[in-house]
Amino acid sequence: MIFDRFGNNENEEIISDEEFISRKEFKKLKRLINAHQYHIDNVHMFYNLEPTPILRDMLNLSYELLSFFDNVCRKHGIIYWIDDDTLLNAVRNGQLMAFSEEISVAVMKSDLDKINDAIQLEIGQTGMSDLEYDLNALEISLMCSQIGAQLLCVAISAYDDIDGNVVKSPQNRKTERNNVFPINEIQLGDYSFSIPSHPNDYLKQMNGENYIRKISKLHDSSKLNRLKMNEDILKRHIRILEKANENFE
Repeated sequence: MIFDRFGNNENEEIISDEEFISRKEFKKLKRLINAHQYHIDNVHMFYNLEPTPILRDMLNLSYELLSFFDNVCRKHGIIYWIDDDTLLNAVRNGQLMAFSEEISVAVMKSDLDKINDAIQLEIGQTGMSDLEYDLNALEISLMCSQIGAQLLCVAISAYDDIDGNVVKSPQNRKTERNNVFPINEIQLGDYSFSIPSHPNDYLKQMNGENYIRKISKLHDSSKLNRLKMNEDILKRHIRILEKANENFE
């Protein structure tokens, strides 16, 4: 929103004086935020935090679903890389984001027909009725009828090649081709996934100088509460995906 006291731009929303806080209130709020940050820093410094069962299961589910996509690409000779928030968390935190609803990956647009055919073929061979592929959205969705919602998805972005020197995302963000290729690998626990050749330079060009501070999108809290009341849902889907990945040929 833009404050336009004199109405110079009729299309912009006007903020009234009542919506501003005083300098005194602002300083009080800043002190409160700093105090919370101090306590958070101390928690990370002096305590080894263990993930809750639901957090661990969501993380394991993310690894198994991304592994399925990785297996599809390797089997069919398709080059991909993890992208956006997924790449950021892998580089910044050394793991996937447990409470993200979306795993972001990228392929070149020239491989799109190939990846579409490969995913549909391999999903059909798993026999998993909860695993779906949306050709229009380019998403592999893991559905859950028990909670009436999607548990997780792999979202695919198709990048354009511009004159062999630049790659461009569907959001029109660009980076030099040599920041992506040749594709590199990142080890996340027991798993290995494809990443851009120069991930930090790639993230900086795609997300700006302050990319490392970007806040990732999180799961809907109501969905997490439903899962917490029935944690066997996650474990069952993990076992099914593990079996599919173990038997991948």
